[in-house]
Amino acid sequence: MTQQLMQEVAHQHLFNQFWLSVFFVIPIVLVARAVVAGTRYSAILIIVIFGLTMGALMVATGVSVPGLTDFPMLGMIAQTTIVALAASFFVGGQELRRILGGETPETDRSVVYSTEQVFFGTGRTQVARALDWQPDLLVHLVHATPEDLHAVARAGVTAVSCPRCNGVLGNGFPDLAAWRAAGVRLALGTDNVMFVAPDMLRELDFASRLGRGLAADPRALDARELLQAATLNGARGLKLDADLGSLAPGKEASFLLFDLDRPHLRYQHDPISAIVHRAGRADIAAIYVRGQLVGY
Repeated sequence: MTQQLMQEVAHQHLFNQFWLSVFFVIPIVLVARAVVAGTRYSAILIIVIFGLTMGALMVATGVSVPGLTDFPMLGMIAQTTIVALAASFFVGGQELRRILGGETPETDRSVVYSTEQVFFGTGRTQVARALDWQPDLLVHLVHATPEDLHAVARAGVTAVSCPRCNGVLGNGFPDLAAWRAAGVRLALGTDNVMFVAPDMLRELDFASRLGRGLAADPRALDARELLQAATLNGARGLKLDADLGSLAPGKEASFLLFDLDRPHLRYQHDPISAIVHRAGRADIAAIYVRGQLVGY
């Protein structure tokens, strides 16, 4: 029965090349990605091994013939590609340069090397690779290493934390106290409106509670620094601090007024801490944009 079926496949062309590709390639890609999910490894090697196995099986059963006999150059290129894919799974580009060329790449002192959160084959973290592009902003940094945080601080790049969205997505939480200790310029963002409401007051409150709670220290984060993270530091990251982010001569007079006579804001010894931890949108008494009252 099996032999008869294989003869039909081979001689009657039960499947054409397109459907064979769909039938075999799509499932193995899905399986390969599932196998390596959650690891730092690539699915390429699994796909290559599967392709070689299927090729050998098709040759053994007479469905196909080995190689491209009429195009030996293409066959050689295909074989070389397979070897290169397999090698790249185990060895990164820097290592290949050392092995094949006897060359020792220069050590970039601005790069952080780490065994944690690395891109495969490079020994470098995502943050280190991102810093190569000299970005204005880096966002989230939920799994940044201590070395990453010091590198971000040295580079003077603004790091934007969106802790409420991180929590909704189950990505973990950034250690904001560690950011502060490393000297990272923190800005706050609300990220995707499909996950959280764009409410900076809620973000302020949550960030403060999160940072202090993870550090088990009420002094781990300062209310004034958090307010600056929600205002001036964000403007600096966007290169808008010449006009926005604080009230100063020559800047746009865009600001909020809070009603400190509200019952939950009236009794306090630190109005900034009260705004960070207790204020909501209902407590906004007036909104000014470029000196003009636009809401109250």
